[in-house]
Amino acid sequence: MQSLYLKARKTVRLEGDEEVTIDYCLVEEREVRARPLYGIQLIQYGDSAHAITEYTEPISYSKTYVESILDTLIEHNVLVSTFIETVDNLVV
Repeated sequence: MQSLYLKARKTVRLEGDEEVTIDYCLVEEREVRARPLYGIQLIQYGDSAHAITEYTEPISYSKTYVESILDTLIEHNVLVSTFIETVDNLVV
């Protein structure tokens, strides 16, 4: 079972006065494991009714560690287009 927790919603201005809204979410995965695994999902909304989403596979059993990565993404307005690469660089 997967649970999704919205940690932040930000509107980011891009080039040409275009704006996108990004939802930064913590993902908690509980299957048959005794402890949950945590990952991150970003959902990006533009002017249209469509959304773009990207999800990491579970990163860690440590919720605090994954939340610290999520906080960095939020602070730097990371978009879906650079999300996976940025997470790869942040994971130790």
